[in-house]
Amino acid sequence: MKQYLTRIICIFSLILMGCQHSPINFTESQPPNTPKLTQLANAPVLQPLSSAVTETPSQELTSIKLSDRFTTHQWLLNQRQTDQETTSDQSLNSIYFIGISPHSALESPDVLIEAFSQRRTQLANLQQSAELIACYDSIRFRASLHSMAITMQCSASSPQMQKVMMDFWQNKSLDNINLETVQRNLKLNKHIGAFTGSEIDKVFRQQLLGVDHPYNLNINNQELINELTKPKQLQQLHIATRDKLQWHLFTRTFEKSSESFTENNYDWPLWLMQASTIQAPRIQAHTIQGPTIDAHASNQNLTADNNPAPSTKVAKTIYIIDAPDTVQTQVRVGFVTKNETIGCKTIAPLLGRSYSGRLFYDLREVRGLTYGIYGRCIDAPLSQYLYFYGSTALENSGAFVQGILDHTQLLTEQKVSQAEIDSVATYLIGQRLLSLDTTFGHESDYIRHVLAGKTAEQAQLQINAIRQLSPEQLLQLSIETFSSQPMIVLRGDADKITQDIRDKLPDWQIKPISAN
Repeated sequence: MKQYLTRIICIFSLILMGCQHSPINFTESQPPNTPKLTQLANAPVLQPLSSAVTETPSQELTSIKLSDRFTTHQWLLNQRQTDQETTSDQSLNSIYFIGISPHSALESPDVLIEAFSQRRTQLANLQQSAELIACYDSIRFRASLHSMAITMQCSASSPQMQKVMMDFWQNKSLDNINLETVQRNLKLNKHIGAFTGSEIDKVFRQQLLGVDHPYNLNINNQELINELTKPKQLQQLHIATRDKLQWHLFTRTFEKSSESFTENNYDWPLWLMQASTIQAPRIQAHTIQGPTIDAHASNQNLTADNNPAPSTKVAKTIYIIDAPDTVQTQVRVGFVTKNETIGCKTIAPLLGRSYSGRLFYDLREVRGLTYGIYGRCIDAPLSQYLYFYGSTALENSGAFVQGILDHTQLLTEQKVSQAEIDSVATYLIGQRLLSLDTTFGHESDYIRHVLAGKTAEQAQLQINAIRQLSPEQLLQLSIETFSSQPMIVLRGDADKITQDIRDKLPDWQIKPISAN
């Protein structure tokens, strides 16, 4: 018996010893490494963008403005174009129905998207026709804080498809869906967001733009979600959103078909044809960005003197969302920019384009701190900001954050080579050409320009202006873009990474922040 107890004690001792945490060896910092780019002797050179390259031939798209809030756009696709599309069945018709709100943010589009998903399932289960079941199965909903869209692709006739789409926005269309299911799924999405990155994105936007900014008030509205089962709560949101939007309907048919449903004699819903009661408001004080660059951007004096840096100093603060026992640290680093769109749209790919940006080259290829680090310039109607995002192993947390900051600082101190500027311009030109390779790309591009208050020509001139930047001009733009204090939000095990962050960035204070 005594020997048995001794064995048990030894086993428990070994288990306890195995449960002890071994010390974490945090990665040391390094100076930033930059790629050395050389122009290949026989490499092709992309020419500047022109309207001949990026605009759609007028005979392929017919647009009709049917009311002050509703415009139809009909494609007539020839055989050459259909061969270029990714559709496996050329007999499929396609509809893209989108409502936009250029001047104000939509309220709770995430709630409406979930409600529409429930309605789609409900309607699909009632169908007897295999053709219409396939149509409902092809429906996709897309939403942003300035638009809501429905797409459909199937073999049904165009009028049938149109009726299905319009029904989602008709009065009382959401009256009989299961609101408890909608509510439950929205709450589940909140928990899923902790793993997908939407949780840290929400906190990051709140700290960067302010908690009272419309982009933070109008999504993940827990008060509305909790009250969703109250009478007419969803219905009021549904109709108010519908009546606020400006509507565009894109349709794709074939030349062999004489069917057209963009004509005035089609029986359009009354809410589409009546005059809009919503007037475009002036942009209020919560707006961060000024007017974007004009059509003659390439002739502007591209210096930081146009927008002097603010004199008010903001405390350097790193916010940490505590996630105990996580093995990775999610990172967001952002800068509010003013009206210098060219600086924001040049620096985002220079530092943060995948595989060929400076951050990816240094922090992944050279130092192996991450699987991916990316940059984006958000040029939205009510704000403009530049941010970088990625994840790293727990032991790399401090070195990873410091690496991002070192690269932003380096751009304000050293000129970038002309070869590197040319590579950014080539990337942006190629990106735009690829985005316009399909009809859906043209449609999305058109909507982006309407929301931004720009034309296609202005977007082209902006990219061409980036192509003409000199190293001296980009240095001045970098000084302006990074003149504000960076906003840094992390999500990770605070107990394990806080001291490493303090050691690497001693001038920064660290504050815990809740994700709720």
